[in-house]
Amino acid sequence: APKESVSRGRMDTISPVYNYVVTAHRPTAVTHAIQCSFTSPSERNLILGKCSYFEVLLITKDGLISITDVPIYGRIATMMAFRLPGHGQDHLFICTERYSFCVLMWDTDSQRIITRYSGTIQDSNLHRQADNDDGPIGLVDQVHGVIALYLFEGVLKCLRLNKKDGKLIKTSQMRLDDCNVIAMCFLEGYARPALAVLYSDPQDLIFLKTYTLSTKDDSLEKGPFREVVPVEGGASKLIPVPHPFGGVLVIGSESVSYINAKGRLDAAMDSCKIECWEMIDRERYLLGDVDGNLVMILLRHDSKQIKAVQIENSLGKTVQASTLTYLDNAYVFVGSVSGDSTLIRLTTTKNSDGNYIDLVERFPNLGPILDFVVVDLDRQGQGMMVCCSGVGKDGTLRAVRNGIGITPDATMEVLGMCGLWSLSEDTSSPYDHYLVLSFAAQTIVMALTEQKGGSMEVEEPVIGESDRKSSSSDGAEGGMMEVLEQVEVSGFDNVATTIFATNLIADCLLQVTPFSCRVVSCKDLTLISTWKPQPHNNNNNNTKQTQVDNNNDTNAMDDREGATEQRPPLKIQKAYAEGKMVIVALTNNSLVLLRFDGHTKTLKEINSKAIKEEVTCLSLVRRPLTTSGGGGTAKAPSDQKQKAMSVEGKRQGGMEVEARELVHDAKLDDTFEGLVAVGLWDGKKGVMVLQLPSLAVVATQSLGGQDQIARSLAFCKLGSVMRVLIGMGDGHLVSFELRRFYSKTPTQPPLLSSQNKVALGTNPVSLTCFENKEGDWHVMACCDRPTVAYCAKNRGNRLLYNNVNLRQVRSMARFRTPSCPEALAFATQGNLIVGTADAIQKLHVSTIRLNEQPRRIAYQKETSSFLVTCEAVNAGELNHLRIADGQTFEWVASIPLEKNETAASNISIQFEGSKSGVAYFCVGTAFILPNEDEPTKGRVLVLQYQPNKNVFSIVAQVATPGTVYCLEALNGKLVAGINSHVQLYKWEEVQSNANNNKAPAANMDMKVLDSPDIKNSSSNSIQGRLVPVCSHRGHIVALNLSSYGEYVVVGDMMKSLSLLMYTEESKSLVEIARDYTNKWMTAVTMVDDQVYLGTEDQFHLFSSRRKLATMDDQERRRLETVGMFHLGEFVNRFKKGSLVMHLPERESKGSGAGGVVAAGESGVSGSGVGAASKSTSSASTPHLFATINGVIGVVASLTKRQYHFLKKVEGAMERVVQGVGGLSHRRFRAYLTPDNRYEDSKYFVDGDLVEKYLSLDPKDMQKVAKILKMDVDVIMRHIETAARVH
Repeated sequence: APKESVSRGRMDTISPVYNYVVTAHRPTAVTHAIQCSFTSPSERNLILGKCSYFEVLLITKDGLISITDVPIYGRIATMMAFRLPGHGQDHLFICTERYSFCVLMWDTDSQRIITRYSGTIQDSNLHRQADNDDGPIGLVDQVHGVIALYLFEGVLKCLRLNKKDGKLIKTSQMRLDDCNVIAMCFLEGYARPALAVLYSDPQDLIFLKTYTLSTKDDSLEKGPFREVVPVEGGASKLIPVPHPFGGVLVIGSESVSYINAKGRLDAAMDSCKIECWEMIDRERYLLGDVDGNLVMILLRHDSKQIKAVQIENSLGKTVQASTLTYLDNAYVFVGSVSGDSTLIRLTTTKNSDGNYIDLVERFPNLGPILDFVVVDLDRQGQGMMVCCSGVGKDGTLRAVRNGIGITPDATMEVLGMCGLWSLSEDTSSPYDHYLVLSFAAQTIVMALTEQKGGSMEVEEPVIGESDRKSSSSDGAEGGMMEVLEQVEVSGFDNVATTIFATNLIADCLLQVTPFSCRVVSCKDLTLISTWKPQPHNNNNNNTKQTQVDNNNDTNAMDDREGATEQRPPLKIQKAYAEGKMVIVALTNNSLVLLRFDGHTKTLKEINSKAIKEEVTCLSLVRRPLTTSGGGGTAKAPSDQKQKAMSVEGKRQGGMEVEARELVHDAKLDDTFEGLVAVGLWDGKKGVMVLQLPSLAVVATQSLGGQDQIARSLAFCKLGSVMRVLIGMGDGHLVSFELRRFYSKTPTQPPLLSSQNKVALGTNPVSLTCFENKEGDWHVMACCDRPTVAYCAKNRGNRLLYNNVNLRQVRSMARFRTPSCPEALAFATQGNLIVGTADAIQKLHVSTIRLNEQPRRIAYQKETSSFLVTCEAVNAGELNHLRIADGQTFEWVASIPLEKNETAASNISIQFEGSKSGVAYFCVGTAFILPNEDEPTKGRVLVLQYQPNKNVFSIVAQVATPGTVYCLEALNGKLVAGINSHVQLYKWEEVQSNANNNKAPAANMDMKVLDSPDIKNSSSNSIQGRLVPVCSHRGHIVALNLSSYGEYVVVGDMMKSLSLLMYTEESKSLVEIARDYTNKWMTAVTMVDDQVYLGTEDQFHLFSSRRKLATMDDQERRRLETVGMFHLGEFVNRFKKGSLVMHLPERESKGSGAGGVVAAGESGVSGSGVGAASKSTSSASTPHLFATINGVIGVVASLTKRQYHFLKKVEGAMERVVQGVGGLSHRRFRAYLTPDNRYEDSKYFVDGDLVEKYLSLDPKDMQKVAKILKMDVDVIMRHIETAARVH
């Protein structure tokens, strides 16, 4: 890393000082939920608040339908819906934690959210922020048009609204005598706004008091309850009871009290702590406690007054609820911050679990993420996050990966498969029936049949060139099962390789082999006709090939006539068909265009053309501009005439592209007009685009050098843009936008534009187009790292890429069946797989439910296993250290901890000097005793897992004088943060008996779980011991550690960062620099030896740097805060890694796999990771972070030029894109300094805002481009490059 200020370094070098921050996964924890009529008076909506987002859903009889997901420039402190008298539609009030507020409404005409008014209620004269369990309190009195906010101790802020139009009249503040406010609510049925306040006095006694809001002098007067009412000591919630009864319900931990001006009624309740409540109607109220139990309150009345309060103590268990929302017809939405939110239905009878609750739907929530690791389990160069998520019984492991998961329905082992196509039984069928498998010297056809059973099964797998084994999914008993079995198609040439296969019109099939094109009947599978290539007598391009109509001959050997002639036989090398058109490339370097006649069911030659190069691939485009995947049925052309699109001439990559315009008209099928793309072996000539039927060259596109060879082509409409995609032999995927052209125009605008190139893998790429159920088209790029290319609906026409969780895919075909209309078939290196793909989205999450609390996780590559520290849910049970298999995530071994002992940290490490080279797990623990405020005793355990024996054992331990909060490896040694000091250990191997090697300071008996399913061993396999080397003291609590080389940075609970260095000569840890400002740290990581990232409890992200440029020794010992950014999230952990696929080394330059890299253009050039020096290679690897709200984010380093360019884009976006509710992006991202001043963010780019540019409408794109004085395409290209970090 550079020794001096980064600004003095090279302009194009990635610097850890400049960073790009972007959200890879939005918050999923539901903190607020309300039911209202927001989008229409006749519709009912559920609005969910998720930290800095809110989501609007429509409540329908079929479930919840998401309408919009809206970001807010602030953390939502309170969110309420209200409807003023005479209004049929609800308004939404939101107040943020930085005291900005807004009132929103839905415009039914434009179908978007508009802001009624906004403002701020911050006041420099206000006191400190109110401290209560439920956070800021927000109330609304719809009858009187008053919104009350309790945000500061002793101060009530009121907003008065005009009851006719809902406009804000004025804001005022009122003093409260009671500072320790617990809860508030407005009372109903009074002429003036009446407020009930639950508060505690200095003796911790709790009382209920009422006030009346005076509209004249903005003061609080004595309320309708004349007396101050003492209530239960555990009271925490107030529920207003509607008119005509009025009054309030006081919810305690052991009782519920109904109180009004006349008196009170009490009812006992099982001891619990209530977290949230919801009114079902004026008689029934639903409560949720911290354990997930639901409690019902019933008010018995005589229609005039409440007579009794009845408690139904347990309706059943759900997730730990943070909010309850009653929808209708007994449906309740349970929002949660500690687990998945759920939609449940209340029943009148018990179900099989003994509950009155039926689970209807889960809404995944990653939060809170306590710890995570980044691993590459498939060894494909792509990281996957495995997170410890949830709280208590809702604890889970979540596997998060960037890509598409394929769920296999059937698998068959097949060796040597080189091609795969799907065919339907007839032209009109929407489903596929046959799979054509091509091998080097044979063709096999599999057909789908129905038998009794469950899911799809592969039966009688056939053998290609060698013996093969089969495996199929087990079908469930009963019902019908689809079976894929081998069939004989008499019309196919089964002893030749298949080059191409598809459905033709008139219920015909087409098989193309090297010897002929065979037309086969769909009804009886017999051969109808063949077309064979015949040698030319001369070089005349117009010489016709021989058409053979053979209705009777089904002998495939007839296709080989001429093989015995003196000259080599003419063969077909490549073929492609679309609709009625068939194009073939022959071994004499010529192209032949064929047309299928539906009446005679024969192929007739239309034209031919000699070319100078050997053809590598072919593809056709016809009306409509879609592509049939996997040889499936092509859609019939539309008769609607399309207008031509005019484009300006450009130079693409320094190469001229020639073109003419083509008009698609209603007579397309008669004139055979269209395009064909031809890939050539010479990479300099690359790809030719020819016009049909003349086969005239309308465009050529070089792909670079001679070794840049196109191996597959595909025309596909992605988004609203028609594209030509080129799969390269070296693993790259190249795409161009295809422009329509006029055939008679004198000018020659470009046909191919907007070149985009991305490295997918190292093997040749094969392309297949397929369509999802929504009618959107995607392209599967099959190679050693298969990838789907697509355009997201909310990202305009931006081309996106998602990886597939399969290896070595050679080809793919759609295989739509009645039971699974979205099925796909894959030919991998050794298997035929039929399965379904996940939804096309950025991140996919798999859940492993544990029913206990996972606290820490570590991954060991050597044993392919995870160590998860788990806390028991039930009191009295022991906590455990569990080993999970690296592929299946199943528990395979477990060791219990001691009584009152809990694990606080863990790590996988290979110790320095270990002769055996064994990898160990290390775990730091604490003994939490009831009589201790802070643990005074803990342990560091060294454990070994032996997967071949399935043995998990403790091999060494050492006692510690407190909690081991964190562990980190330091050049083969172990660093531990133990309460207020940092301890360094080294590993010493011993050869003596295990009984002599127990750590005497620990003096604790090792107990292990012994069960028939999970094996463990005692501590008799100790191989070494931990020996203290040195320590460093002077911290408050050493919560976080991160190492780089010989340096260790310590994140202290109160004292920010300190940098330690270990010197081998003196065997000591020395503090060489520290941050002298007070920051309550939550996470820290070292980018390199000079720059460090940290987060603190004010939801800030910052970067610190050593001040090495100064000669002042005092200044050199000071860590300078360089970058400042309000993240708005509580970060628990940083880890170095990436969720996107690592690019091959040759393509790392300019590709942006690690640091954000943009190609040089318009003065925004920058070299990539590959151009960075070795000292900055660490800075090029992004850092992932995880938060308590389920957010996964990325911090990636930038070059100085990239930073300034993206920062300008961010500024232009702030001017063009207004925040929802009029909230300011600049204020949201501002950093609150220790002296309570807001400073603009610096040295961080907000990727979330920058990437919004890709989904703007064209007018707003032009506005931003005008501010930046740059072309829209250039801006988009740079932002798309930056977006590849996630």
